[in-house]
Amino acid sequence: PSAVGRPRRSVTRDRAPYGGARARLLKQWDRPTLVVHGDRDQIVPVANASGLRDAIPHAEVVRVEGAGHILMTDGTHALVDAMLDFMDRHRDVAPWVEPMAGITRRTG
Repeated sequence: PSAVGRPRRSVTRDRAPYGGARARLLKQWDRPTLVVHGDRDQIVPVANASGLRDAIPHAEVVRVEGAGHILMTDGTHALVDAMLDFMDRHRDVAPWVEPMAGITRRTG
């Protein structure tokens, strides 16, 4: 049978999405990690962003005010700014990251 239509466990219903085996794997991640989450996301609970931050040793969370689940459209400028700031601050561990030509931060 096809995977289409099969019920899947939703992260919105998972009581401990970052516990058990997931937690052990996430604790091993040794790279800076950016978690960006819209504060009006109705699909994935905002608390999951904090759960990821707590589970990943070098993670940080940016909450985008007024954005829902689709950050690319709901919070485009805030998302791009967060990503550029993150990359600027972590060039020491990601030397392959070059300044993004033609992409500028939007203030305000």
